[in-house]
Amino acid sequence: MNGMAAGEMVLTATEAGAWDDEASRPAPKTVRARVFARWSVPRISIPIAARIVALAVVGLVAFAGLVVIHELGARENAEADQRRQAFAALDLALKDLSREVMGLRLAELSHEKEGAAALERFQQGTAAAREALARLDRLTGETGLANATRAELAQVHDQVRALDGRMAQVVQARETVGLSDQSGLRATLKAPLDAIEKELTLWPNVGAIAGKLSQVRRFEQAFLITPTPETQGHLRKAATEADFALMGGPFDASTQAELSRKLTTYIQGVGRYVTAIEGRTGAEQALGETLEGIDAVLHDLATLSAQARAAEHTRAGREQARVGMMLYGGGAAMLALFVAFSIILARSIYCPLQKIEAAMLKLAEGGQAVEIPGLGRQDEIGRMARAIAVFKANAGQVEALQAERLAEEERAELRRRATVLGLADDFERSVRHRAQALDTMAEGIQAQGAAGAREADATRAVGLDVSSHIGRVSQTMAQVVAGAEGMGRATALAHGHLEEALQALADARAGTDGTNQRVAALAEAAACIGEVVDLIAAIAGQTNLLALNATIEAARAGEAGKGFAVVAGEVKALAQQTNTATAEISGHVARIQGEIDQTVLDIGAANQAVIRVDDLARGLRASMQAQDRAVCEIGGAVDGAATLLTTVGGHLEGMVAAMEASVTAAQAVNDSGVSLVAATRGLETDLDAFLDKVRSAA
Repeated sequence: MNGMAAGEMVLTATEAGAWDDEASRPAPKTVRARVFARWSVPRISIPIAARIVALAVVGLVAFAGLVVIHELGARENAEADQRRQAFAALDLALKDLSREVMGLRLAELSHEKEGAAALERFQQGTAAAREALARLDRLTGETGLANATRAELAQVHDQVRALDGRMAQVVQARETVGLSDQSGLRATLKAPLDAIEKELTLWPNVGAIAGKLSQVRRFEQAFLITPTPETQGHLRKAATEADFALMGGPFDASTQAELSRKLTTYIQGVGRYVTAIEGRTGAEQALGETLEGIDAVLHDLATLSAQARAAEHTRAGREQARVGMMLYGGGAAMLALFVAFSIILARSIYCPLQKIEAAMLKLAEGGQAVEIPGLGRQDEIGRMARAIAVFKANAGQVEALQAERLAEEERAELRRRATVLGLADDFERSVRHRAQALDTMAEGIQAQGAAGAREADATRAVGLDVSSHIGRVSQTMAQVVAGAEGMGRATALAHGHLEEALQALADARAGTDGTNQRVAALAEAAACIGEVVDLIAAIAGQTNLLALNATIEAARAGEAGKGFAVVAGEVKALAQQTNTATAEISGHVARIQGEIDQTVLDIGAANQAVIRVDDLARGLRASMQAQDRAVCEIGGAVDGAATLLTTVGGHLEGMVAAMEASVTAAQAVNDSGVSLVAATRGLETDLDAFLDKVRSAA
């Protein structure tokens, strides 16, 4: 706007001295308005490039200010992040130390079962706790809590250093008591009672004493589980009762004195065991109090850390808010400065350019009385205005030259139109009759190609039909050949089975012959058995008679022959039993002979049946051999026919392929004819269109 006002003022002053006639002089009102515009807006004659550079410098200054504010905020955020990380590491160190303390508790609790392994874990835990404490000292310094936590950390250091000594006291006390029944005072308590029980096994009538010792064992178990004064009193009472029972036992004086001494040793061991238990309990309580003290201090440190972290979080939030306000406020100020400077610079460039644009549009529309603003400016806009003034001065000459050029173009167009129309008529006369002749020949080629394609297609269809029939016949012949081959294989298989059956029949016949021989031998043996049985029956009869005679003679002898009479009676009874058994054996032998005779008859009938089956199988083998030869002849004949059909099918396939090629060629000729007809007709159409365009263009 400033540049526009200055340019207008210079133009007014120049025109006031340059115009000669009063008609072209501007009105006084316009001059007064321009003078007022000059004094109301300051004049800017700085080059546009310098203005743009100044705008870029202002933008860079604003950006640099924003970068400085952002860097300050980023540095503050980085410091806050470092402090947050330090607090997080402090919390982690506190958790690690608490975990190590928990591990120390577990190692102390598992020492009675695991022994040296648990003690080693405890020592490793104390070493890890010392390392965690060292890390805790460093982190309290980084977080600014060193002064606030100095007393607590010193207390934790003292307690951690005392852990190994406290654990050593616990271990010593536990080992004194005994980690098992085979060590420490527990083993000392166990040995006297074991010796007394072993001695009692050597003496009779000690049931009452054994009962008292069993009572001592029960109270001992209760005492070992809960070593209280009450359980100790019960154990002492049971031991005293056992001592009195020993006095009334069936022992000699020395044995009784030895057993009483061992029982007294046992009672004294119970007292020492109680003292050791009290020492162990005290050591364990001291260690537990130390660990609890460490936990309490760690809890206090965790509370202080949480409070400090919350305070740090609040402070970081306030600092971030302050930096954000600085960033947003400074950014807004820089942005406002940059926008104001940009608006001033844009108006100083855009308003004069808008005036020049309006003048150029009027000049382009043919207005020769247009005013060119900015002729007196010394910047790029002034140079543009002076160049437009040159264009305005040359506009009249350009209009005259343009009118002359238009007249010459009209005359040349008339001459060209006449020439083009003459050429179009000559071209139509020379090309039209050739295109018509070409169309006639193309239609003839198309008709011949279509007829040839139809004939070749019909021939191909007949060849395909014949080839299809021959293919089906070939398939049928192949099936016949396959059936003949299958029949041949079946015949060969049946022939093999028949041979096996003949061999089996021969074996069966030989077996029946052998069976006949064995059955005959069995019949002879049965006859021999019958003879032996008859002999035994005769002997039994004679024995019975002899026994009867002996009985009679014994009766005659009186008292002297009673023994002989008894023997004779026994012999007679045996003879009668022999007769009975012989009769039963004779019956069995008779039945066996009857079965053997029937078996001989059955075997003979089976032998005859085997002979008949053998004869039938031999006749069947001869028939199957004849059938096998016939099947082989049929297969050879069918195979020859199939080969012949395959050859014929191959020739037919060649013929069909040739027919298909002929059909393809005929179709190609037909397609070429159709394409040629279409091309000739398209040529005529294109010719007409071309001539119409030429005539219309002319």
